[in-house]
Amino acid sequence: MVRLLHLLLQPACGMRFVFLLLLNLLSNGMAAYVYHNAASLLFIILLSFAAAYLESCVCLVVRPRWLSNVCFGMMVAVHEVLSLVDAFLIFQFQTIVNQDVIDILAATNTSEAWGFAVTYLHPWLLITFAALLVALNVLLEKIARWLSGKKHQPLSVLCAFAGMAVWALMVWSFVVYHKGLDIPQCHAVTRVANSLNVLRQNLKKTAQLCRVCSEMGPIATEGNLPDVVVVIGESHSVYHTSLYGYELPTSVFMSKRAAEGDLAVFDDVVSPADFTNRAMMSVFSLDSLSANFGSEPLFPMCFRRAGYATAFYDNQYFAGKGTLFISDKKLSDLMYNVRNDVKYDYDMDMVAAMDKMPSPSLYVIHLNGQHYDYRERYPESFARFTADDKAYAKYGSMEERLAVAQYDNATLYNDYVIDGIIRKFGDGDCCVVYFSDHGEEVYDYRDFVGHGNASLTCKRDYQLRVPLLVWMSPTYRERRPEKSARVMEAVHLPVSIDDVPHLLLDMAGIDGGYLNPKRSVASPLYDKAHHRVVLGCVDYDRDRKGK
Repeated sequence: MVRLLHLLLQPACGMRFVFLLLLNLLSNGMAAYVYHNAASLLFIILLSFAAAYLESCVCLVVRPRWLSNVCFGMMVAVHEVLSLVDAFLIFQFQTIVNQDVIDILAATNTSEAWGFAVTYLHPWLLITFAALLVALNVLLEKIARWLSGKKHQPLSVLCAFAGMAVWALMVWSFVVYHKGLDIPQCHAVTRVANSLNVLRQNLKKTAQLCRVCSEMGPIATEGNLPDVVVVIGESHSVYHTSLYGYELPTSVFMSKRAAEGDLAVFDDVVSPADFTNRAMMSVFSLDSLSANFGSEPLFPMCFRRAGYATAFYDNQYFAGKGTLFISDKKLSDLMYNVRNDVKYDYDMDMVAAMDKMPSPSLYVIHLNGQHYDYRERYPESFARFTADDKAYAKYGSMEERLAVAQYDNATLYNDYVIDGIIRKFGDGDCCVVYFSDHGEEVYDYRDFVGHGNASLTCKRDYQLRVPLLVWMSPTYRERRPEKSARVMEAVHLPVSIDDVPHLLLDMAGIDGGYLNPKRSVASPLYDKAHHRVVLGCVDYDRDRKGK
């Protein structure tokens, strides 16, 4: 037992371990600029102990001594380089190395890289960072020398093994939910490695999608084809939407249309995922739950092969500016006749800039919606709700009240945007389908705002329940009375936005062997008994009945 204890404590002894620990805390701590909740800060600390402990083990095991010194030097260099890069990005762009940064680097050519270097890497900045690096090493060495004389080994080993337990939690999350929470983001090396792995996977899937879509033949259709407008919202909570029973009037325009009887408001709709990338894969692919994403065509390609003019307007992602499939230039050119390359301050500005195409046309519109930062999602004229309103008195702090008020204002503006889209494209033979990629928590029952951790809460509905609205023009309803009636009668059926691509094909009258009527709520063959799977493995309907 004494021998085992000595072996466990040995890697945490000496100046090397303390120096590595300080470097880990520095490089990993940069993530606190983005992930600054209590859990993330705890993960950063524990993972720093675990990484320093394992790195110290490597230095102890490697022989001869000069090779051990080389390993130590390489570890120090990696941490210091990552720290400097993160510090530079925070200083210049208020961000750290993440998926967006990796995507930008992957899409950057030599000319752009040179332009970036000339613009941002001034000689004085490089000299400053070099001086800071020297000063940092001197300071860390002094601190490490002082701390190495203290009795910290038992606590350090305990924290290291707690950090390893955190990694085990991540592995469990990957196995069960196919995602690793935010844990890889709490360690600088794994943050970069995870981003590079996602980049590799995205590029591989997108290349396969390009092959599948390019090999598609024409799709024969019969009768008049309607214009179809698909509006994808962002972070839209039904629990803050008056159309779904929220106490404040956050959906004035859609409530009026629903009262007039020309808007189908589906009230039992879920997203299969609690974050955008995975949700968008389900929303665009005809595959189920994107299990074989890349092997099935995307719905815009079916519309184009059926003779539609197609347009994609996005206020978040742009062609050639990332590695997510909707950002791929080649795939975009295959699927769309028109695509915007400008980001707008507000979603309605993007709507105003859209051009109408000859019928039949498909418009896919991806909004900023209510994505955080909420205050940036609406103009001042829509700041109707304030933190001082009595309705927000139930929230614990002024910070919470302000966030909820801003979210409600963003929801009110989003309602106005949807109405503007209907007014712009709704004349003639047309249907408009609106839904959100996922929901959002806004201090609804705990001290949390955002999305992405539904797997860790027993109240998943806040992040998974989403609105689904279908508006049909008078001409559309007149030409397709049976289909229109089915849509209006289906508003209480269970729906997953994973099945929306088939609903869109059905609404347009496109088959070609790609439509699965059991997955379209507009079809008499819709399988209303099928169980909806969320978060990769959770049977939503069975889970709800169990509660």
